[in-house]
Amino acid sequence: MSLVRTSASSTPTRVRPGGTAGWALGHIPAGGEQVIKLRLKAAATADPKFLHTIEVSYQGRGQNARQGTVRQAALELTVDPPAAVPVGTPVPVRITITNPGNSPARDVVLQSTLPEGLAHRAGNDLENALGVIEA
Repeated sequence: MSLVRTSASSTPTRVRPGGTAGWALGHIPAGGEQVIKLRLKAAATADPKFLHTIEVSYQGRGQNARQGTVRQAALELTVDPPAAVPVGTPVPVRITITNPGNSPARDVVLQSTLPEGLAHRAGNDLENALGVIEA
């Protein structure tokens, strides 16, 4: 069996000894196709009883590469209490939560346990639902 002709877009990249051919199809996009048309001719020395049988085999290799970005929140907490206050005076404490990550932080809850010597009208174990903190 010998290769007589292929379609113009499907010229083999190499014809190997023994009459086998290989094609490099390059990039085929999703849903795309690459058609290979062959015209084969039996060798003059072929046994006539086998002329009606053609065997075709193929191997396929694929490669798919994709880069992705990991999306993650990254919360940072800073607490700025005053240096000193007189006993019995309210103590203003500034708590700042930021998200320098690249994704929103959802269902954020700030929990604080006040140290001995400080009190809050809601108790010493405080909880505040903050919701979403955007990146």
